[in-house]
Amino acid sequence: MTIAVDAGVLIALLDPDDAHHPAAVEAFAVGTRYLVHPVNLAEALVNPERAGVGVEAFEDLQRFGVIPTSLGPNGPLLLARIRAKHRLRMPDACALALAVGNDIRLITFDKQLASAASTRGLYEPVPV
Repeated sequence: MTIAVDAGVLIALLDPDDAHHPAAVEAFAVGTRYLVHPVNLAEALVNPERAGVGVEAFEDLQRFGVIPTSLGPNGPLLLARIRAKHRLRMPDACALALAVGNDIRLITFDKQLASAASTRGLYEPVPV
């Protein structure tokens, strides 16, 4: 199984003090691949990098099955269409575009992003 993931889920996964940490841990299943747009992955690595553990956090995410993936040559057009249609911030549009472009479900804690993914039949509810 392959699922797209946004930065908020990765941030929660890396931070045991995050309110969503237990749900993020539960969302990651053994044997599942998690695709993430490089922009979303970079967002998730900002706080670990500030703390001097960016490399370790990146390696942890890789062990969880997180794979950075680009959108390909038509990515900018897909991003523009998704951002225009759903009025999402660019990082959220990146996460949804990755799900749309790969026809896979998306996990997120963001309500607006979840709603946009739901309208496309691509939302994967996260255990809470």
